[in-house]
Amino acid sequence: MDLQGATRFADFAYLPPLPYRVALEADGFGPHARDVSRWRFADDLRRQNHLLIDGWHLLRFAYDDIMEKPRRCQQTVLMGLAKWGGITHQAELSLDVYERALLHVMQELWGEVTPAVAAKRLGVTRRTATSSLKSLEKKGFLQAFASPTGRIMRYRLAGSLWNNMK
Repeated sequence: MDLQGATRFADFAYLPPLPYRVALEADGFGPHARDVSRWRFADDLRRQNHLLIDGWHLLRFAYDDIMEKPRRCQQTVLMGLAKWGGITHQAELSLDVYERALLHVMQELWGEVTPAVAAKRLGVTRRTATSSLKSLEKKGFLQAFASPTGRIMRYRLAGSLWNNMK
């Protein structure tokens, strides 16, 4: 609901189990730029301001970028989720985008993930996901759990990060 009591809708809303929300908007050039009236332009800005005031994180994409450069859009979403995810703030400078995104995925999955699930959730190869998981383990963010044969089967948030999730 906006300040005048009207119902507003985002194109997509992401509501993870932790206390932040992300609205994703896909804006076409015609309806949002070329063909927009002064009233509509002002209304779009008011709508965006109200979302931000209500505590939403907002990512806006041009429809053409979504269609022609989807990986770039995906990386932007991953960076936003990792930045706003909460548990990476103390080490932001030492984590790459995949490591940040993996920590976000760990939050969604309540602290545990397998390499296969991590790869699927990030849309990357299993090798890329495993490399980032191992890097996070080396940096002290994750703890690896191996099978009796020594193969790493899953990772869990380490120490205080895990305790903060409980």
